[in-house]
Amino acid sequence: MRNIEEIYQELLASFSERAGFAPEEGCDLAVRLWAAAAQIQGLEYQADWVLDQSFPQTARGIYLDRHGMMRGMLIVDANDSDKVRQMLDDSIDFMCERHEANIAFFTRGSAVAPAFGMIGTLVGLINMLKSMDPTDSSAAAGLGASMSVALVTTLYGSFLSNVIFTPIGSLCKANHEQELLCMQIVEEGALAIVSGANPRYVQEKLEMMLSRAELQKKGKGGKAPKAEEAKQGG
Repeated sequence: MRNIEEIYQELLASFSERAGFAPEEGCDLAVRLWAAAAQIQGLEYQADWVLDQSFPQTARGIYLDRHGMMRGMLIVDANDSDKVRQMLDDSIDFMCERHEANIAFFTRGSAVAPAFGMIGTLVGLINMLKSMDPTDSSAAAGLGASMSVALVTTLYGSFLSNVIFTPIGSLCKANHEQELLCMQIVEEGALAIVSGANPRYVQEKLEMMLSRAELQKKGKGGKAPKAEEAKQGG
């Protein structure tokens, strides 16, 4: 996140390049540039805060609840925690069943494609052996065509397996694990809210489920208050 000084220097350089002169320090124009820099910093803080609330991994408070509602995880205050956990677990199980069916399709495709390629290879070899005739001088032309069929089918089978099915299956699996983590975070947060846990405890508990890189990207503390302070300072 850029500070006000960095933003001011960028505005000053841009103004000087366009206007052909640099405003003196402390003049009315420089003060206006400082005020604009403060407003821009406030907008950047707000944009980062909105981006954090747009994803279950980084959302907090009511925004985390809304992600749960979008996934059919509506929490009623009077619900028993066991009932809530059962409802959330069922939702996760149904999601896993749907995703596993899609992943299994591409996994089977990656295993079957080379086998079909070998079948084509065998067909090509059989045709090549059938066309072999020592007494026929023109039989050599047919050998090349049959051999090409045998090699091309092997290529197609390997291509479909390693370039199409396996990468798509791996991508589906990675997306499944990411969404599963999101729903688990929603579940733990919802259960903590139902049990009336301390908000700080809930935050630390959910942050333990994220990797170090995700925590560094999310940052510590709320960014909305900082944005308000930046606006007031502007």
